This record gives sequence, C-alpha cells and structure tokens, in this order.
Amino acid sequence: MLPTVQDIEPRIRKASDHPDLITEDDLWILSGALLLCLREDDNGVSREYARLAEGRDLQQDVAESLANLTIRNRNPTLEPLLVTFERDQQFYEAMHAALAMTFPRTNGEPIKRNTVTQMQMEVLKRLAAAETIWTSDMTLRDRLIEHGLPSTRHELNRMVVPLG
Repeated sequence: MLPTVQDIEPRIRKASDHPDLITEDDLWILSGALLLCLREDDNGVSREYARLAEGRDLQQDVAESLANLTIRNRNPTLEPLLVTFERDQQFYEAMHAALAMTFPRTNGEPIKRNTVTQMQMEVLKRLAAAETIWTSDMTLRDRLIEHGLPSTRHELNRMVVPLG
C-alpha cells in the first residue's frame, strides 16, 4: 500500500525533531514517499503535501529530514535518495542525506579507504560521477571534510577507483 500524506508528514517531523526515535517502519514510509516522488503518477501525494505544508516540497522535506538521521545498517531510504540525486544532480539535499546516513562525523579525521563499506563506496561512486554538485554546491567541501572524506572530486575519484 502506498503511503499517504497522513503517514508521511508525522515521520518527516519525527526525523527532523527526534531522529533518535525513528524506527525501521518510519524509514519504510519515508522511502515510499521518495519513491512516489520519483513516479509521474504520485497519486497526488506531492500536491496534497504542498497544500497542507504551506507550499513546501515533499521530496525536499523528506531529504532534509533524513540528513538528521544516524547511520544504520539497514536503511530503505538510501537507494531512493541516490536515484533522486542521479535524476536531478542539483538536488544536493539528497546527496547530503545519503552522506549523513552512511558516514559518521569524524571532525576532519580522514577515513581510511580500507574501512569503507560497500554501501559507503556506492554513495561515493555516485558522488564522484556527478558533475554539478562539485561546481555548484557551496557546502559540499565542508560536509565531506566533516565526514573525513576527500574534499575534491579528484581526491574522491582516487579513493573510489580500485587500486590496481
């Protein structure tokens, strides 16, 4: 069953205000909201949300709320976030949320390549493949440093290319 605005809206608030209380069920609802936004026929959920949320964008609000969450081994929202970002590489919030949900904050302490998980590497590969975010997102460099990641596209590409 597809999530409704009545299912989605409280989970956005919960993820924003109380990220430590988010359950796996909440993540499935938020994942469903992102998947609906990717469809042409979202059953009017985006429009209904905009009407109830004073014109705010459902996809934007979900992505921004997910950026508050901590790392989890199972997170059904990650793939929809990455697909959202791939479809619109100017939707930086989707990548910000993916980074926040897969990499701990290290306060600048670099992450070692041999400790990067498969899920983390997938996020990095998609980020490295993107063009627009590197030239237009003025917060990307600081976000990467905050998570111990290379702060330039060249350095990130060196990290994600298999060592030969």
